[in-house]
Formats: sequence, structure tokens, C-alpha cells
Amino acid sequence: MLDRDEVRGFFTFLDTASDREIEERGKSLETMSGLLSAGSDARKDVQFLLRKLNEERAARINLAWCRQQRLSQQA
Repeated sequence: MLDRDEVRGFFTFLDTASDREIEERGKSLETMSGLLSAGSDARKDVQFLLRKLNEERAARINLAWCRQQRLSQQA
């Protein structure tokens, strides 16, 4: 199982990573998830990290959309 420091480190990564870095980490985690046996703790940890990574992707997309909407309304 992931410990608190590992989770904290991953969240720090999400806060500071570029879109390209997040995409690369996502691909690595998806590959890793496919290699781990179903129901294992390690696979559950990887799936948790993938969910958080996807939440970050969604938040960034939403933020970019909001910025674009604001800019178009100002023009």
C-alpha cells in the first residue's frame, strides 16, 4: 500500500508537472496497471494514482476552458 509520503509526493508532482509529464506518467501507470494481477494491493494503488491523475487532467481542461470563456467575453 502507498504510504502517506508517497501520496503526498504524487500530489506534489501533479501540482508542478507539465501537461507532457502528466501524459507520460499516465501512460506508465496504465502500462503498470495492465501488468499487475487483478485485485492486488499494488494494482489498487496504481488505479488510485490513475484516478487522481485523471482528476488533474480534467481540472486543467476545465481551467483552460474557463480562461478561454473569460477571454472571449472580454473581447
